[in-house]
Amino acid sequence: MNYITLIPLIIIILINKSCSYPCKDSENNCLKCNPLTNLCFKCKSDIFIPDENGGCVQIKKCSIGINYCEECDLEGELCKKCEKGYYPDKYGGCSYTEYCQISNKGKCLQCDDNFILIGRASDLKFCKYKYSEDFKNCKELNKENGYCQVCEEGYFLNKGDFKCSSTEYCSESIYGICQSCYEGYYLNKKNNTCLLKNGIFQYCKQSLNGETCDICDEMTYLDKSGNCSLSNFCSKSSNGKCEECIPNYFLSSNDNICSNSKNCLKADKDTGFCLQCESNNFMNTKDLQCKSNLEDNEFKYCLKVSNDLCTECIRGYKLSKDSKCSNTYNCLEAENGKCIQCEKNYYLGLDNKCSYIKHCIYSDEYGCIECEEGFYYNILYANCSEAIGKFENCKRSVGYYCSECKNNFYLNLNESICIDNTQKGPFYKCALTDLYNEYCQECIDGYYLGTEDNLCSLNENCKISESENICSECDDNYCLDLQKGKCFDNDYLEDENDKIYYACEITNKEGTKCEKCKNGYEVGENGYCVDSTRCLEKKDSECIRCIEEKSELGNTYCANKVFGCVPNFYLGCLRCDNILDIYSCTECKEGYRKTFLGGCEEIRNK
Repeated sequence: MNYITLIPLIIIILINKSCSYPCKDSENNCLKCNPLTNLCFKCKSDIFIPDENGGCVQIKKCSIGINYCEECDLEGELCKKCEKGYYPDKYGGCSYTEYCQISNKGKCLQCDDNFILIGRASDLKFCKYKYSEDFKNCKELNKENGYCQVCEEGYFLNKGDFKCSSTEYCSESIYGICQSCYEGYYLNKKNNTCLLKNGIFQYCKQSLNGETCDICDEMTYLDKSGNCSLSNFCSKSSNGKCEECIPNYFLSSNDNICSNSKNCLKADKDTGFCLQCESNNFMNTKDLQCKSNLEDNEFKYCLKVSNDLCTECIRGYKLSKDSKCSNTYNCLEAENGKCIQCEKNYYLGLDNKCSYIKHCIYSDEYGCIECEEGFYYNILYANCSEAIGKFENCKRSVGYYCSECKNNFYLNLNESICIDNTQKGPFYKCALTDLYNEYCQECIDGYYLGTEDNLCSLNENCKISESENICSECDDNYCLDLQKGKCFDNDYLEDENDKIYYACEITNKEGTKCEKCKNGYEVGENGYCVDSTRCLEKKDSECIRCIEEKSELGNTYCANKVFGCVPNFYLGCLRCDNILDIYSCTECKEGYRKTFLGGCEEIRNK
């Protein structure tokens, strides 16, 4: 054939393709059109082939080195051997993939019968066998990515390999047999099912008989009873926690790991070596064993021992010069955790601690806490000075001003002197006065300052005290029990006996019922403070529904069988009958459901 005469024909075909003439059978060298795409599906003769746009182009003469061809056939028309990585197609081209029927510049356009063209139009495509294992029981393919996207009825799409399996929650299967399951599920090989991990199978990956585990999750180990444990060297476990160890191993008390040492708090789950000993035990680095640091006086209060010498002490103790643990720094020699001799220029106090301050009997790392009798600690000069003159009853001073008095004395801040506070009067049990010595502004430990009378008494949250033990008026949000003379929180209930104090300001003299309620409440028939002003519906004299009202704090109100309508943090709450937790909900309104936090959430249609 004279190829020169074909040039006009090729130009016409290219023009037709570019102009996108509608495809018609037996026209423009096309034998068969695709009715769906209106493009040519089969060309007139073997010298014409469909191109990637659906038209017909003439097969060019085979040329070595062109379009990845290495060797032509005897007629010189078709490529017989392609470059490495390319395969001859049936129309003489070279394709990136096997089983290709038509290709153009290495890209496959059409596959052999029973093969599917996989890949996006802009990418290199390949031919895949339509009856391959990947497509078994598949109803709908994703041809761009080459995997199944919808399975036939009764089959489930694997999460991992996109194959169809008869097993739900399967992530990988071979010929319909599941090999592994979704996260949170284990494989029961006996009946080829993926089951939720729980109980003895909490850390299981695969079970052969469905009764015991055979393969555990990573970082867990299989014990002799067929359960998975977080600990190696474990012989019996339950829910992932080890209960018994193999011989010569011991269960650590903190993490249920098998350790090679007794009295171990935390162990390495892979090696069994102890990482941290229980309290009152020290770690011997020679054999990594835990030994008591109380029974053995040589290593008392020691945390780590190396080469038979203590190298680290437990918290609160320091290593002395003789490699023993002492309760203080600057210790030269210790015995049973107490210092018996200090370094040079340091003094041993009554607490067996070393202080650089002479006459100090109790100290810490920051300085002296208390001086011996007849001395007071001067913070400014960091020494124990003789307590004479205005410092006679002073315990601590800042330079020339006393800042803290001894027990049974209060500090007159105006004159910086300590005065007896054991006498009844405005400064009884006082620790510190105001600058002008007019009233007490701080009480000794165990006593509380009245917010109105500025007197010290045993009554916490009291405004005015009738005596040291009896309160006559309480602070806001507290109820005065007239019988006990004490103040109780009227918003928080610790137990059932505190019901009388809820929303109450003062009880009767017998302390059996409330006599006066706070604003918005009234004394009910039961003697408790009841809020009936917000009640919307009653039944048998009991409020069963409150009005919907929302405050600035976001509270609503719900019905309580004891207190009427009480504030509640949750919208949609109908009842809140838990006496000790009235801010949680007992029953939600219609359209709401209870949450595990004790509130109500709206049910929304999905």
